[in-house]
Amino acid sequence: MCLEGGVGSYDLSGIEEISDKEIRQGVAELFAREGILNGGEYARVLAGASYTLWGIEDAGLYKKNLKVYRDFSEERGKVEKTVQGFSRGIEIAKEKILNENLKIFLEAKE
Repeated sequence: MCLEGGVGSYDLSGIEEISDKEIRQGVAELFAREGILNGGEYARVLAGASYTLWGIEDAGLYKKNLKVYRDFSEERGKVEKTVQGFSRGIEIAKEKILNENLKIFLEAKE
């Protein structure tokens, strides 16, 4: 199974070697909630399957994208405020510019 967000092969032997099924499941659930296991890893551990997990990302590109995401996350509040301002401006302009028929049409569409 190919997984995004990872590079190369996955080694889940530390969890999969837990012989007690209930304990293995509990550890897997905890790790999934904490974001340590992704969905594919979690499914493999619970299924007791032997299929191979393979991360398909380009490590360098993934790190660049992650940096962009993190940088944007820091600015997200500012961007959301700007977008809300634009939205309010559009609503005000619609009230002043559009005729009644267009207003009715847009309300029905929304």
